[in-house]
Amino acid sequence: MGVAVALAREGFRRRRAALAVIALVLAGGVGAALTSLEVAERTRHAYPDYLHRAAVGELVVNPSLVTEKTEALIRSVPGVVRVRSDSLLNASAGKGTSDFGQVRASHDGRYVDQDRPAVDSGRMIKSGQEAFVSRGAAAALGVTVGDTLPVSFYEESFAGPDAPTAPRPIGAVRVRVVGIGVFQDEVLPDELFPREKILVTSEVARPFDCTRHQPDSGDLRSLEELAPTLVPPGCALSYRYFSLRVRGGDAGAVRFADALAARFRQENLRLPRAMHDNHIGYEVIPSFRSDDSARVQKSLSPVVTALRAFGAVAGMATIAVALLLIGRLLRLRGDDVRVWRGLGISPTRRTLGLALPPTGAVVAGLFGSVAVAWLASPLGPVASARAVVPAGTRHLSIATVLTVAAATVLLGIGVTVAAHRVVRSSAATAGRTPAPRRSFPGAGRSPGLALGIRAATVGGGANALLAGVGIAVAAATATLVFSASLVRFLDTPARFGWPFDIGALVNAGYGQTNLAAVAKTLDRPDVERWGLAAMSGGLAINGETVPFVAGRRGFDAFTRALIISGRAPRRDHEIALGSITARHLHLHVGDEATVATSRGKRKARVTGLVVLPSIGPFESDRASLGTGALISSPLFAAVVGGVDVADNLAGFVAVDLAAGADPASFLAKVRHDLPGWDPFHVPPPSYAEPVRPATVVDVAASRRVPALLAGLLGLTMAVSVVTGIASGTRARRRELAVLRAVGAVPRQLRASVRWHALVVVLIGLVVGLPIGIAAGRAGFTVFARDIGAATRPAVPPALLSLIVLGAVVLALVAAAVPARRSSRWAVAGMLSWDERAHASMRGAGSGPA
Repeated sequence: MGVAVALAREGFRRRRAALAVIALVLAGGVGAALTSLEVAERTRHAYPDYLHRAAVGELVVNPSLVTEKTEALIRSVPGVVRVRSDSLLNASAGKGTSDFGQVRASHDGRYVDQDRPAVDSGRMIKSGQEAFVSRGAAAALGVTVGDTLPVSFYEESFAGPDAPTAPRPIGAVRVRVVGIGVFQDEVLPDELFPREKILVTSEVARPFDCTRHQPDSGDLRSLEELAPTLVPPGCALSYRYFSLRVRGGDAGAVRFADALAARFRQENLRLPRAMHDNHIGYEVIPSFRSDDSARVQKSLSPVVTALRAFGAVAGMATIAVALLLIGRLLRLRGDDVRVWRGLGISPTRRTLGLALPPTGAVVAGLFGSVAVAWLASPLGPVASARAVVPAGTRHLSIATVLTVAAATVLLGIGVTVAAHRVVRSSAATAGRTPAPRRSFPGAGRSPGLALGIRAATVGGGANALLAGVGIAVAAATATLVFSASLVRFLDTPARFGWPFDIGALVNAGYGQTNLAAVAKTLDRPDVERWGLAAMSGGLAINGETVPFVAGRRGFDAFTRALIISGRAPRRDHEIALGSITARHLHLHVGDEATVATSRGKRKARVTGLVVLPSIGPFESDRASLGTGALISSPLFAAVVGGVDVADNLAGFVAVDLAAGADPASFLAKVRHDLPGWDPFHVPPPSYAEPVRPATVVDVAASRRVPALLAGLLGLTMAVSVVTGIASGTRARRRELAVLRAVGAVPRQLRASVRWHALVVVLIGLVVGLPIGIAAGRAGFTVFARDIGAATRPAVPPALLSLIVLGAVVLALVAAAVPARRSSRWAVAGMLSWDERAHASMRGAGSGPA
């Protein structure tokens, strides 16, 4: 063993630069791969772990009607483990109006011991005049922890849009902000509706909260006469929500909701007639934890998939390049192995002496990759998952560590096997006369070119170098093509369903839009076209409820930009589907489906697949990208009971401006007209920027992480190419010495080295570019299909030109130093057999083994 160690020590001393590069390549490339996989896993597990950590209830119920009997009815259903509740109060903060956000309070510990928010800064409320605010509220109000915030409360009533007066103020309190964070139902990004939530203590809310009384079933008073009983004077309570922990977990929550609905139906029979006539009663409006988790995971799925794919590609490419570098290094030591054989050293010791230095480089590189992944681990989780883990911590999962340990053992075995093959090959070729090298056309006219081509293409070492460069080019190209496709997708709003310049939601998306007021406002020279769409009313396709966008006046002009395949629906028997919904319903273009609402139904043919804007009524399912249906204007009118009903449900206004008009400036000019669009004379939320689906927001928020990792991988691949070219040139020392001895001048030697590098890179480009383009296109196609978008990858010619130019420059840079040293290497390259044997004997210690 001592002889093998001595041989390995000598090999390390003479090849330490090459071994250091192998370790560096593994540390950088595998480190990027491990980081990507670690970030993916932390992103995938962040929200489920938060749900467990925050003791989030499996079911939240809005019973619609809240009386002194509500909680008793809920507790009477078998399966309840724990009930916590909170009140949504008719209140405002900071603005002095009654339409700001949500002011909530809990008297029994919701948000303290159940459904706990993720705290960004400060702490949760305890007692006194304290408030905990969501990120959105903090940003909108411009407050931080420690600031004081005025909260005004208003009397709740059954007043409708024709109410003559505004809500009556009943009190105001100043509270101190003690914490800022994210509530459980605010994790998924939403650019359609503002989510500004303020939680105040029970002491602050108690004077304005109330318990409503349920009238007797025989009470014959009108609703106006019942109002003081249903809403006592001085009460600001709008709704009360009940968060439930139930037996059976998520599956038990569904059963519990069904049982509670039956209990509510029985109780509704005891309500007075006036409440029945006005559709006031107990109703289970549920929110399931499992649904929230599924939506978050669905939004994060493309991010997680992309990170995993990048990690797999980066890891495999790096290991392949490293193995090729190691194989080349081992083959270049064939002369040393033959010397050891001549000295009588046993095959086992020769194998160990050859394998130990690269094995050490592998171990160092993989341990270095663990260090890189550990240092970079605070990058995860990413996108919306980061909302529940705001402070990144450095740690690696056990799976990552075990993966690296297994890879170290397997690579060590692989290096040993490769070394054994080199030992056997050297023994088999000992004493043979080398085969004459073939000549290449042009050798007489350009010896440098001919010698460079031969050096780049002849021999096992040359093939290994070409394969390594090809893999490096393919990995870099695939990464760049995918990134370019992703950037183009994110920068083209029509690709994710927003082909408008401006959008507006009237009455929170529920319609009753004043069409005459809209037409009057938009009758301007800077408006090119406008249209309306309906999103409410409830619609099912083949018996399954589906979110939808139904064209009304002028909306057909926008639908062409939404088509992925087929065509837009136009007639009264045509629909188009998002690709995810189509897969779920097992429908294809040309298939027939039943479209139904509570007012009617009709058979319709699927004319195309579409991407849909991320729009829908407040607190309801909404269309988005590949989810939902696009309903033609005449079909919608047919299934909801006529044109007038369909127009009454229109709640989305889309506007295209003339060329050069600025959306934000346009909205500023018409802001005084906007309240006239709404039945309650409330300014509708208007959007001068595209409303992005949660998935797109998550992808956009996380793209810096793949970009950083891709940069690290690209740098690693560049180092491997430079090293491979340099080592290939160094291996030609004896050849260069022969050329120098037969009269080659230094300029010809330098030209040979440069052509060697250029030919290697050019062949790598010819092989790697098509493979990389195909891999990048395939990766983006899978990504786009996963989210329901059009599969149109981008392969910009400028990008490909940049790759080619960068590779050529890299080849010239890699050849610069070897070219300058080529003359000196030629003189030093004729080390005699005796000198080489003497060096090996010094390394081995005592001679024959």
